[in-house]
Parts: sequence; structure tokens; C-alpha cells
Amino acid sequence: LPESCLGKELYLNMYSMKEYVGKSFVNQWRQQGGTVSDGLTTGVAPHDAHVLASHQSKPLTDILTDMNKHSNNLIARSVFLKFAGNMSDYKLAQAKAASIVKSELAVAGINTEGLVLENGSGLSRVERLNARMMAQMLEKAYFSPFKNEFISTLPIAGKDGTLKTRLKQPGENLRLKTGTLKDVRALAGYWLGEKPLLVVVIINSQKSTDYLRDLDKLVSKIVQPGGDHWIDAKASCMIRYQA
Repeated sequence: LPESCLGKELYLNMYSMKEYVGKSFVNQWRQQGGTVSDGLTTGVAPHDAHVLASHQSKPLTDILTDMNKHSNNLIARSVFLKFAGNMSDYKLAQAKAASIVKSELAVAGINTEGLVLENGSGLSRVERLNARMMAQMLEKAYFSPFKNEFISTLPIAGKDGTLKTRLKQPGENLRLKTGTLKDVRALAGYWLGEKPLLVVVIINSQKSTDYLRDLDKLVSKIVQPGGDHWIDAKASCMIRYQA
């Protein structure tokens, strides 16, 4: 673990899915005042079984909103693997999910050459795509029947999610998903002004963190005239590059 994790709480699941579900059920049951004998097992419910309680998950739109607004990699990974159904073999599920995603993108007319998928989340040093492909995906989404639902999942500049404290000047017309990894910074989404625009910027550099202000300044300049004056970049990219 990196030194930045020292002193912080990390929640790790050390159980298999079967053990995790079983222990979660027992704990919840006991917290409600119930008792459970040892030796809890799982099996197929008989045809005449009665439902004691049921719980529905959030609608998919809400789940994707949580994922995109707060850049939740765990949700992203879970959604990705769900394409493989309920396969128990992780490696096979990973490969099947990647194949399905690539197939769907190709059917939509998106050039997937160079696309590499590992776990479907942002926490990967293996996954690859380029800015042009990202723009193609955003374009297809914009003209799809699910346009409004998709756009509503993206962080609103200066208002919520991972953009709550960034790009406040452009306002609610700017909807961007952030991307953050060591030596990587990215923004991708839409400007919904009078002339809608696709916005995709990817920085791969050991100085990517230093370029964050320049990244916001560039996006501001792209979406509105004079926007480059909104962000106070202490030094230009060229000056830092030369340094």
C-alpha cells in the first residue's frame, strides 16, 4: 500500500460470496432480535416456500448516477462484470464481459481498435482507449434514446460530485466525468450551451497533478469565449514542461 494510505481505514472483504452473504444475514437477523443456530447453510428454496421479506435495489439510473457523480470504481467494476451474468469464475467473467462490451460498441459503429479492458473501472494500468474513441462513445450516447438519463448521471461543474469545487464559472451547462490515476488526469462529457460540444481531454504525464489548473483552463477556453481567463494558472504548461 502507498504511504498515503497510512492511518486511513480500509474496508476489505475477506470472505467468499457464499460466506459473506451468510454472515451478513446472520448479523442482520441478530441485530433485529432474532436467533440463529450454528451451521447456517444455503440451498434451493422449496416450491411451497413463503417470502418473509424482500428488497429491491436502486433503479439502474440511480446506480449509474452514484457511479459517475462520485467516480465509484467498485460500482463500475460490478456493472462491468454483470454483463457476464452470474459466472463464478472471475477470469472467465472478466473475459466475457470485455467481449460483450466490445461487441456492443462495434455494433454502435464505434471503432474499438486499441481498446483494452481489464476490470471495467478506472483502477487499472492495463486498460487503454484514446480520446477519439471516447468522443465517439459520447456522440452515440448524445443521439441515443437514453441521452437525458445518461447526461443526468454526470457531475455538474461547480455543483456536485467530483466537480463540486471545479469549473464553477461555466455552470450547469458543463457535465463532465473526471478520471484520476497516478500520472493520469482526464475529463470527458458535454457542454450543453447554445452550441453543444463534446469535451474530451486526457493527460498522461508524471506531472499530471501539476497540470490540473491548466486542464480546467483549457476546458473553460473550449466551451466559452474568454473562458481561459477564469482559471488562474500560475504557470503555463510550456513553462512547466521546460522546467
